[in-house]
Amino acid sequence: SITILRHGAISSSSIREALAKNGLSDYFEVSDSVRFTSEKVSNVAPGQTIKHYSPNVPCFMVDASRQCQQNELSQEEKAILAQSVIIDYGKRLSGYQQHVLAYRDLSVEGDASMAASSVFETLRWSERIQGANRVFVPDIIL
Repeated sequence: SITILRHGAISSSSIREALAKNGLSDYFEVSDSVRFTSEKVSNVAPGQTIKHYSPNVPCFMVDASRQCQQNELSQEEKAILAQSVIIDYGKRLSGYQQHVLAYRDLSVEGDASMAASSVFETLRWSERIQGANRVFVPDIIL
């Protein structure tokens, strides 16, 4: 499944059209889950407002069902990963590490405070990786 977390340059309808054009619409469900607070409400973190971190490299969440992947990757998946960066949390995506341009775990132990302290610096780091055209992060369900 593909979940839109923040509205950007590519709309959910554009994603659906691209999936259909490539014969993939039967394999993916596209949904919107955009959440933010009013500009008049005090926020705990900048990411809770409409205006927040906007990556220069597209960032995608890896569904929990694809984390700790044990299955063999297809050639297409390997080609995509070869041009990608992974920002991990708690080793959820460590099985893909050998296939990507760069890998960094915000907290191997799964310490949320530790991860939160470096998340924006790590996102900026991922944008500086030569040849990276996408960033993958684990979908974390608490």
